[in-house]
Amino acid sequence: MTAAEEHREELKACPLQWMYCHMMLLSGSQPDHTITVSDFLAHVKKARKSKAQLDSWGEFSCLDSKGWTPVRSNMLATPEDFWRTLGVAARFREAVKCNASFGDTLLPSFTEEQLDEERASELNDKLLACTGCRQAKYCSKECQRKHWVGGHKQECTATGSGGASEA
Repeated sequence: MTAAEEHREELKACPLQWMYCHMMLLSGSQPDHTITVSDFLAHVKKARKSKAQLDSWGEFSCLDSKGWTPVRSNMLATPEDFWRTLGVAARFREAVKCNASFGDTLLPSFTEEQLDEERASELNDKLLACTGCRQAKYCSKECQRKHWVGGHKQECTATGSGGASEA
């Protein structure tokens, strides 16, 4: 990850940042490598910023092909790394708001099953659902609009073949 960041290879660094955050949750603080909740949240903030920057570019120079590559063809974070990490980060941010000293506590370790539960409980309440099919979930109105225009309009079960109601 450090090498990718040093060489400004954002496409490689971004998914690695999310993977690193996910691995931090699985390993937690160890005697030889202590991680505080604040450390974890700082890494999540960095990963979010990197992903948002790449998303905003739309397309960018690809070092491998020497051409321009649209973002959608590259995974900027796998769903497991991204959503699980965001679920835990949301809960930790709320805990830090209630008690600032929580940020100085050591990061606990989680199992994959616990991370799935965190994702479900923390994010499902905050995600926006398509008003038509209620199946597609979004983190923001902007993401919802992009997905609608990008093809969900034709796929949405509530609108049939490109119905009139916007998600």
